[in-house]
Amino acid sequence: MDKTGSISENSSNLSTLAVDGLIYGLVSGIAMVVCLAAFTLLSGDSSGSTLELFSVEGLATPWQGLFGHLSVSVVYGALFGAMIWLMKSYLASRKILSWLAGLIYAVILLLVAQFVVFPTTSSPVEAIPTWQWVFANGVYGLVLGGLFARKLSG
Repeated sequence: MDKTGSISENSSNLSTLAVDGLIYGLVSGIAMVVCLAAFTLLSGDSSGSTLELFSVEGLATPWQGLFGHLSVSVVYGALFGAMIWLMKSYLASRKILSWLAGLIYAVILLLVAQFVVFPTTSSPVEAIPTWQWVFANGVYGLVLGGLFARKLSG
């Protein structure tokens, strides 16, 4: 009986962290979009032009791009939440490690996008200058890791 309780408790924690990851991924995705929009506005273009880059080919509207980007952000957030579950006891004692884990995760996502996804799909997102893409991914990872750091520490 005791083992069953601990298994369901662990499953509950995993599912809770994955759901938290969905929410935190959404917030992080919004932060990333705000960052990219700010860069676009500073360069004199409309922020809608950047959001259109996230649309599926042939369906290039800013709203579709925004929702497409946020959909990917929540999935990646849930995956990060599931990975956090594996390391939660270690990360809970050191807040900075959650931030660092989020940043490392964002770098991994960036590298997969740059060297696997973009070359094989000829994604319009490649039009975003590399330094802006790197910075925005860093924002995504730091916000995601920071939200989990806050959850795990208190």
